[in-house]
Amino acid sequence: MAKKPKATTPKSIVIDRDFQDALALACKVVERKNTIPILSNVLIKAVGKTGFSVEATDLDTSIRIVGLTDKTDAGFAVTVPAHQLLASLKGMDAEVATLTAGLASATLI
Repeated sequence: MAKKPKATTPKSIVIDRDFQDALALACKVVERKNTIPILSNVLIKAVGKTGFSVEATDLDTSIRIVGLTDKTDAGFAVTVPAHQLLASLKGMDAEVATLTAGLASATLI
């Protein structure tokens, strides 16, 4: 009998202007259309209590940008479509947003 995955508490990261600038840089490496879908994503991870990293690759070039934000939850890590997230952030009126990720979903508030 297969084991059910353990329920995890969703983790979040506060997204500000510095994060958006880091994401815009990472998007320069990520191609919009790719034969390998995961290469259209960026990896966003928490670094300590107030740090983040944004990582992207096209298999020829890789980039990792580290910055500071107001708050991150330890263990936060998620991959999301790079250009889609950047477009969503640019379309928001708020200066600060929160990205929350659970076991199988991510939400931008």
